[in-house]
Amino acid sequence: MQKHRFSLLLSLGILLLLSACGEKEPSSPPASTQPENVALTVWGADEALLQEIIASFQARYAGEASFQITFQPQSESNCKDVLLGDLENGADVFAFADDQVAALAAAGGLDPIADETAIRSAALPAAVEAASVGGSLYAYPLTADNGYFLYYNKAYFSDEDIQSLERMVELAAQAGRLVTMDWSSAWYVYAFFGNTGLDRFPLLVKIIDARADLSIQVHPDDVYAGIHENGSLGKSECWYVLACDEDSRLIIGHNAKDRAELVEMIRQGRWQELIREIPVKKGDFIRIEPGTVHAIKGGIMVMELQQSSDITYRVYDYGRLVDGKPRELHIDKSIDVITVPAARIEDTIVKADELPQNVMNLLCACACFRIWKADVTSTVTFEQTCPFLNMSVIEGEGTVNGQTVRKGDHFILPSGFGEVVMEGTMQVIASAI
Repeated sequence: MQKHRFSLLLSLGILLLLSACGEKEPSSPPASTQPENVALTVWGADEALLQEIIASFQARYAGEASFQITFQPQSESNCKDVLLGDLENGADVFAFADDQVAALAAAGGLDPIADETAIRSAALPAAVEAASVGGSLYAYPLTADNGYFLYYNKAYFSDEDIQSLERMVELAAQAGRLVTMDWSSAWYVYAFFGNTGLDRFPLLVKIIDARADLSIQVHPDDVYAGIHENGSLGKSECWYVLACDEDSRLIIGHNAKDRAELVEMIRQGRWQELIREIPVKKGDFIRIEPGTVHAIKGGIMVMELQQSSDITYRVYDYGRLVDGKPRELHIDKSIDVITVPAARIEDTIVKADELPQNVMNLLCACACFRIWKADVTSTVTFEQTCPFLNMSVIEGEGTVNGQTVRKGDHFILPSGFGEVVMEGTMQVIASAI
């Protein structure tokens, strides 16, 4: 029997999902029958809170059924993946992060709540919105608010001051102080710097130092990943070469003329014929569209900027073994998504070390992200109008609005930051959506 699931919203962006074989609350059994035995499994990280909910539930429906409720510890961040791995045998009740509700609904793991009136009237609009997809409510708010808390020193701020974050920032500036946020709780402060309207932070920035050849891979686009990977995003990415050995080469694209030849070359293991290598040097910028066969070879360090997704299909791994066994390949899915013919090299690579100085040079603009490089030798000034702006100092040192930064520093300029003034001698890579 298919389970019908409905969910509860917990403060700080956590949902509690309930599953049962029907959508109705327990009804009173006929006087002549014994109470039905109902077994429920509960997943969550906050056992004390869930045990309190369980006790309240059992007290409310005492006599209507005999409940055997088992609690099992499970991280909220992992619940979606665990559930969708075995939808029919998942827990009946579990807590999960609210940014997973869209994927669960798309995969059929949640049904819309039939009667929303009482729920909407008992919770703040922000809590209801966090539990909704396309205007339909899929979760019951466990608390009325969305769980943001402000701690402040009353010696510096009055009750009137704390009604506005802008006022608090203004007072801090007047006192020569900076306003900071604790990144150990970055999940919750994201709303303050990421004005995206999305259910997750959309970009990742990585430094990859390849000491040996990495496996040859390809990524799907959003459409294919949404259908075949439980509603996940696809993966579009790019590389900036930070350092490399002399005569270094990357794998970008392939040599198959059509899909029939692609399939034949892969099935026959004709990797030397199939794979296309290109020479690279420090300062090269390479765009990796979904469907592009690619791999980083040993002796190259790159900065990778990508969509916030882990979906990767491994095409070939040089026959290497892990614990005596070949690593898993994803041949069929790779064949599905590889672009044929491959994009031209000249449409893929930018010589980013030959660009004008003291301006924000646009390296890439696509539906997923925008990437800039600034080679600062004096002063660069611009207006930060993006929902957020990731900044990475890749060479030298200088200042950003008076704050000292140097090679290896990574930071975010939030939405509404305003004018940015960079000074010094440094190279900066910036990214946004």
